[in-house]
Amino acid sequence: MIKIIKFNFNYIILFLIFASFTNFFKNLNMILVRDYDERILRMYNHCGGISYGYINKIKNKYLADNLKVYIINFDIYPSSMPLFPDLRIDENKNNLILLNLNNSNKNKLKDIKFNIKNYDLKDSEDNCYYYKKK
Repeated sequence: MIKIIKFNFNYIILFLIFASFTNFFKNLNMILVRDYDERILRMYNHCGGISYGYINKIKNKYLADNLKVYIINFDIYPSSMPLFPDLRIDENKNNLILLNLNNSNKNKLKDIKFNIKNYDLKDSEDNCYYYKKK
């Protein structure tokens, strides 16, 4: 056993240096301790940024039978749709999710030609809103 350790000593030291620079053991612990949903929620937030948690809540609560939704994010973030491969884009905008909509960017609603009178507010949380067409 000692002969094997002596033979591979350089490789072991190299691995430990590499592991310390990449936080290998910390990252491995996070993967083993936290489940997938918790890790992705920590990465993409609940209601802010990409808003993974809010979209997941709406999907499970309101879109169980119809998995079509139109998502508009008012901050500069990539689309949230790749995080939900089962969701489809609703071209008719019957189900509409507005993310990161606050007082400073409410005038952007006019830019996208969104008439709020045609929709019922079904759910809101912080600066995230879910509307369903009347």
